[in-house]
Amino acid sequence: MEKILYLDLKTKNSTERIKIPVRRVILAGLSGRNEEEIERHLKELKSIGIPPPEKTPMLMRVSVDSVTTGNSIEVQGEKTSGEVEYVCLFKEDKIIITVGSDQSDFELEKFSAKRAKQIAPKVICPQAWDYSEIVDHWDDLILRSWIDIEGNKVLYQEEALSAILSPEELVEVVKERIGSSLENTVIFSGTVPTGIGVKPTTKFWMELDDPVLRRNLAHSYSIDSFPGYY
Repeated sequence: MEKILYLDLKTKNSTERIKIPVRRVILAGLSGRNEEEIERHLKELKSIGIPPPEKTPMLMRVSVDSVTTGNSIEVQGEKTSGEVEYVCLFKEDKIIITVGSDQSDFELEKFSAKRAKQIAPKVICPQAWDYSEIVDHWDDLILRSWIDIEGNKVLYQEEALSAILSPEELVEVVKERIGSSLENTVIFSGTVPTGIGVKPTTKFWMELDDPVLRRNLAHSYSIDSFPGYY
């Protein structure tokens, strides 16, 4: 199956509309560069009853249909949460970078991480950057997210990209595990710990900030939850 994503590729000097066919979506998890970072996120997950994976980084495949650049999603149940991540896409010989959210049902994740990841849409920003323009200061880039708590926009996650695997490292792991080309593949990097614990929300804001070039990729979406039964 193939899904077409249209993104605005923003370079230092121009903006170009690009078309990216997607045939496979891979989610990485627990992709910190050091054991302390991984352990911190494991403790956060353990605190809400989510068991650790068999190995890290964890890789899971979800359906192509789950990826969207929209600003609203529907989910079943009220125990879902966004997670800010950088996202790698591939166009010819270029790595394209944007920011995304691996929305997940953390109640279901206690029983099956694979099903929890599949059940909610994965939202990405409709703007992107060419990796070649940011590779020399990659570790300085900052991931941030905010959630709505009782009508207030509250900082949820904030971490420099030095905390998690770089695109080269991530691509190497994915290639080794899946044993094939990454053409038409989208890879979510894995997230960083929150500052306030994993919480559900009805609104999620995300940002990839480049303090060197003084620009950012930002997107937000609302979450409409509905019951399984009436």
